[in-house]
Amino acid sequence: MKQAKVAYEVPMGVVEVGKDEIAGAAGFSKSEQIYDTSCKDVHPREVQDWFAAWDGKTCITISSDVAVFDWIDPTDNPVNYPVLQPILLASRKSCNSLGNYYLQPGNHSFIFSLFSHAGDWKNGYRSGTQTKQPLQVVITNPKEQTGYLPETFGFGSATGKGIVVSTLKKCDDDDSVILHCYDIEGKNTELSFNLFKEIGTVEHTNIIEEEGRKIHSSTHGFSHPVGHHAIETFKLQTK
Repeated sequence: MKQAKVAYEVPMGVVEVGKDEIAGAAGFSKSEQIYDTSCKDVHPREVQDWFAAWDGKTCITISSDVAVFDWIDPTDNPVNYPVLQPILLASRKSCNSLGNYYLQPGNHSFIFSLFSHAGDWKNGYRSGTQTKQPLQVVITNPKEQTGYLPETFGFGSATGKGIVVSTLKKCDDDDSVILHCYDIEGKNTELSFNLFKEIGTVEHTNIIEEEGRKIHSSTHGFSHPVGHHAIETFKLQTK
């Protein structure tokens, strides 16, 4: 792709290279170490689950099993188009001048998945994220269970274009259920969430699960607007 754009996932969002970085350089660290490279020119970059390149027609999305990726050809005679590359980093020696070497014996496994699709990263981020979060099967002794579930059953569901559910967990302070979600596409949208268990009340809280404000809900779910790039938290009391 001669005129490709590159983007990658970060916590609660996406960065497009050359567009979304903060202005200027990172600056002072210590007297003998000043980061003077402009942020838009810094590479490699830390990545969450995936990175992608597109040219307006086709997009390539790669799910990443490592912490860092690059898009610039590192060879002595580099090409002028993006070269998407996961980078495997290894610490060989302690940063302490008297420290030991890290031998890192044993086997190290890495998994990457490649997806091609139309459009831009918005058509591939779900595949990139799902690959990094496979379903885990848990087998228990059925003789110890007294409940019943149908052949097909949904624990919960969330709808809304660009909505990502990042966390569904127990509240830190009580036995209610906490839902964290955010908009990844940069557009105002409407979240509709349903839970398998009957819901009593739902509160819209801040990100640390406090200052709750009760919102309208039904027996098994609720709807609520989510602003562009917003991170939202909801507290569900179940019956």
